[in-house]
Amino acid sequence: MKAAASKPWLVRIVVCLVMFFSLSSASAAVRLQGQWDGHDPLVTLDADQVTPGQALNLLANAAGWSIVAPDLGNRSLSLGVRDQPASSVLAMILSDTDYVARQDNDRVFITTEAVPPQEESHDSRQDRSAFGSDIRIEQGESVRNVVATGGNIDIFGHVQKNVNAFGGDVFVHENASIGGDVQVVGGTVHLADRSRIDGNVDVIGGSLERDASAVVRGSISDNGTTIDATSLETKEHQASVFEPTSWMSQLVSDTQHAISRTVLLFLFGVVFWALLSPQMQALEVEVAARPMRSLALGLVGLLTATLAAIVLIVTVVGIPFAAVGVITTIVVAYVGACAVLSTVGQALLRHKTQNRYIHLAVGCALFLLLTAIPYMGFFVWSGVLLIGLGAVVATRGMGLVPRKERYPDQGPYRTAPC
Repeated sequence: MKAAASKPWLVRIVVCLVMFFSLSSASAAVRLQGQWDGHDPLVTLDADQVTPGQALNLLANAAGWSIVAPDLGNRSLSLGVRDQPASSVLAMILSDTDYVARQDNDRVFITTEAVPPQEESHDSRQDRSAFGSDIRIEQGESVRNVVATGGNIDIFGHVQKNVNAFGGDVFVHENASIGGDVQVVGGTVHLADRSRIDGNVDVIGGSLERDASAVVRGSISDNGTTIDATSLETKEHQASVFEPTSWMSQLVSDTQHAISRTVLLFLFGVVFWALLSPQMQALEVEVAARPMRSLALGLVGLLTATLAAIVLIVTVVGIPFAAVGVITTIVVAYVGACAVLSTVGQALLRHKTQNRYIHLAVGCALFLLLTAIPYMGFFVWSGVLLIGLGAVVATRGMGLVPRKERYPDQGPYRTAPC
């Protein structure tokens, strides 16, 4: 259900009733394309028993738009809207089926089929995922699903389905939209002015910061407590102005993200040591013996994997293999990174304990401190990943790839020299 915070109670009831009776299909949605930034004014409409075409004419006059649309039928609508974003009102009117609304300055073109990808400046229609880094959906870009672990998600465009973040924040910027649900664990959801989420918002171990004109059509769950969209008290509790944060709050947020990423890295390392103990020991030996060689091999391996992925993406058949290769490279890099951190911990505490998990915890703690240093953190993070990746390459995939015999013609049954 649509929620409009910081509005008079009568206006809220009218808007909720309009949404309830106009949205006849929960799956219908209007996908925005083009340049909507700065061209989505607040409008007020009052109409009784008008057709969708007539409703669009009223919206065009109120918003200062020129709207071109196909035949929308003769069903009747009643509108009672106060100071709502024009794009949200457009979604109310076009609630019977899926539409695409493309804006070019003050001109809006409505079609029942999506604009081909080449006509969009950024329209990948693909899933986006990242581990340990941020994701940014540009204005005009449309993707299916977004998943980030240990990183933030900045959305300026449109996400067709769901957004999931673990150990990071989700920023839904002005005029950005999400067609599905938002689930965040250990982070904050920031909803800017005139942003829209058509599904539910579920926050665990974090918080929700919401501008007064941000739209959430589904339910809101804050740390297990479901927020009633029609409750004034919970509205006042949830709504907040989306302003740039102070340096202190930014410092606290960055610290939380760094701790979350480090904890995740430690947990992955515990799993790797529990399941791949002999292989992790081989990586430790390689890292301790030849760290610079591992760094060079990691850089070469990363460049090789990148070039291979680019070559595979060129062909449609190779896209699945490229995706598998990218995921495999990321997993291998994190396995190696855990080995690097446990090697550092072992070097510091070897004379006191032989517990691999304590070594890993100390390495992760030192990693957290070093990555918190401005400018230096990036190089520390990159160095750990590259050394770990290079160690995996040097050990031939932790021993998974057998080593070839250097002299296959020499063996226990070779011919004695004459």
